[in-house]
Order: sequence, then C-alpha cells, then structure tokens
Amino acid sequence: MRPVIFLLLLIVSLPVFSQIVFEKDLTWEQASKKAKAENKLVFIHLEGNKCQQCNEVASQGFNSGVLREKFAVNFISLRANVETEAGKNLQINSR
Repeated sequence: MRPVIFLLLLIVSLPVFSQIVFEKDLTWEQASKKAKAENKLVFIHLEGNKCQQCNEVASQGFNSGVLREKFAVNFISLRANVETEAGKNLQINSR
C-alpha cells in the first residue's frame, strides 16, 4: 500500500517541479547584474488584480516543462503584481 501512495504523491507533485523558476525579491538592478553575469536576458511578467483569468492562464502556461527548460537557459525571470511596490518599481525601471 505504501508504494502506491508514494507513487500517487510523486505523480501529483510533478507539475510543481516543471514550472518556470521566478527569482524572488530581485530588484531591476540586481536582475540586470545577474543577467549580465550569466549572459542571459531578463524576462518580466507583470500581472494585476483586475484580470484574475489572465493571471490563471499565464500560470498555466508557465507550468510547461519545455518552457521551464528554455527559460532556465536563456532568462532571469521575474514576476510581480503591478499593484505592489516591487511591481511598480519594475514597471518604471524596465522602460
């Protein structure tokens, strides 16, 4: 019985490991430095509270294993809500 439960838990948790890895709490300056050091581009996903469906669709798209691999190789990825202080700073500094 235990192997069946373990296998079931493993299968259920696989989508968690296939998401794009977004850097947490990086400022624009920190992300730029890291991208330059690693010879990558910066990908910024800005989302808002006005379109929850949009945020859900984006989250589903970011769950792709193929995208995770491509993004890990080519980008420093940031995700922020435009209504937070971090999101506002990213909007201003990324222009």
